[in-house]
This record gives sequence, structure tokens and C-alpha cells, in this order.
Amino acid sequence: MEKAVNPQHVDWSGVSARNFRYTVRQKPGTNNALGVVKFLFPNEYDVYLHDTPSKSLFNKASRAFSHGCVRLEKPLELAEYLLQDTKWDVEKIAQTIDKRQKYPCKLGKACSDRFALFYGLGK
Repeated sequence: MEKAVNPQHVDWSGVSARNFRYTVRQKPGTNNALGVVKFLFPNEYDVYLHDTPSKSLFNKASRAFSHGCVRLEKPLELAEYLLQDTKWDVEKIAQTIDKRQKYPCKLGKACSDRFALFYGLGK
């Protein structure tokens, strides 16, 4: 189990790439670089889909602003679509996001295969 460490209590002058033993995580929320929704699915490249607080990037012609993952312009609509055959409705999705709760939802091989085909078309 990982233990949270206050970064102000770390002597950073003694830390290097060779002895870095920390996992750095950004708190969830509207200012998180991944936005408020993230979709993980099995794939060999660890590519995932995520929201973004930088909505203005969708107005630019260039789309290479992410580091290998895929920013979603309408992540809540995708969540609604993926969860449509479950007991999760729009209200429950919104409540979960508002509470900043994690909800593991396996998208499955069929969904990731379709995404892989779509993603591959952009090459």
C-alpha cells in the first residue's frame, strides 16, 4: 500500500532520477490535466481516452497536444453511451463525477478493438 507523502517534507536536493521512489499523482477534479473522466481499456500501448480542462484545444487545427492518449471533447456523452445498458443513468454518472469517485468500468475487448481500428486510421 502506498503512503501519501507531503512534498514539502521531502529533501528534493537528495533526490535524483536514479533514486526517485515516489509516485506522483495529480488530484482529480476540473483542473486535472486528464479532466474529470478517464477511460482505460486493455491495449499494449497504455493508450486511454480522457477529458481535458483545455477545451479550447478542440478549436485548433493541430490535434497533437496529448502525449499518446486521446482527449475527448464530449467525455460525458461517451460515458452515457458506454453505460447505457447498465444501471448507470446520466444523473448517477454526474453524481459520481461530482463526488470525485472512481468507478471501474471495463470496456472490454470488443470496444478496444473498435477503437484500435479507428485510432489506426489516423496514422
